[in-house]
Amino acid sequence: MADSLVLRAIRGNARRLNLNDRKINSIPKAVAQLPSLLSLQLQNNSIAACPTELQALRRLTELNLGNNALQELPPALGHLGSLKKLHLFGNRIAHIPAEALEGLSNLVLLNLNHNKIETIPPGIGRLVKLQHLSLNNNGLEEVPSQLGSLKELLELHLARNKLSHLPQELCLLSNLTRLNLARNQLRGLPEGLHRLSRLRVMDVAGNQLKMFPVHFQQLQLEQLHCEENPFIQKEPVESVQQEEALTLKETTARLILREQRCRSSVVPVLVQNPSLQALLSQAGHCAVCSQGFLSIWLECVHFLNIKKDMKVASSSRTIPVRVLLCSYKCFNSRGHGYYGVAVS
Repeated sequence: MADSLVLRAIRGNARRLNLNDRKINSIPKAVAQLPSLLSLQLQNNSIAACPTELQALRRLTELNLGNNALQELPPALGHLGSLKKLHLFGNRIAHIPAEALEGLSNLVLLNLNHNKIETIPPGIGRLVKLQHLSLNNNGLEEVPSQLGSLKELLELHLARNKLSHLPQELCLLSNLTRLNLARNQLRGLPEGLHRLSRLRVMDVAGNQLKMFPVHFQQLQLEQLHCEENPFIQKEPVESVQQEEALTLKETTARLILREQRCRSSVVPVLVQNPSLQALLSQAGHCAVCSQGFLSIWLECVHFLNIKKDMKVASSSRTIPVRVLLCSYKCFNSRGHGYYGVAVS
């Protein structure tokens, strides 16, 4: 039946071919005789491999191999340079060869949901036109820093994996509107997440988060899903304030940061040193006095009412957001509403 459909498509020089639900275990090699084909639908079959003849479909823009029996990303796909949409959900893929990604520079959508993928090759960063990346329900324990090179990415779905941390480069995805990280093992989110100014929907439900990163409330979210996390609770306990002497490195850094704010004539000369620039780039600012500091002096938390303070739709009422202070002097000042984090 599938062969007859392919022959009919060849006679008509078809641009689209639908072989969904045909109970086939291989792609008919005759598809190579369809040079004008733009869309090939092969969903819900038992296909375990892709023939090299697939490489002939140089004009193909959409390929759907969802719900088949593939065990790796077929290397032949790397020759489909016109491909924009690639659906590979519901297979048995455990490995993504680097060469399979090299030729997919025009890819806009990549769906790898429900596979057995444990690692993503750094080559993912070459897919610079990618707007939708979905890897839900896999076995990912980490994602590469090269993910931050996907400047056009609008949606990133990494739910139901084994992620315990995320690369700082995630904060470079300036066009991201939707981020799904639900049901992982995340213990924290990258600092600088608030720079994702276009992010509107975020799902971090079912992780191991204790608080959200600094300035999280600056995000212009419309929906936030964060239930089932062991967030820090507002429970007063006895504590001891142990004042520490600043190191020479910390004292010098704070002096330079303070002088920078005052536009001193001496500091611009100092910060031309590359090593010093790199060091100062890691500086934070006190949430009370706004002075810069190099090392975290005091980690605090601010409890925000999601609907009132962020105007976000959420099933949760309040969330703890991380706050950094430069000294106990600022912590003991009145009116800020920040709570110290007890360390047991």
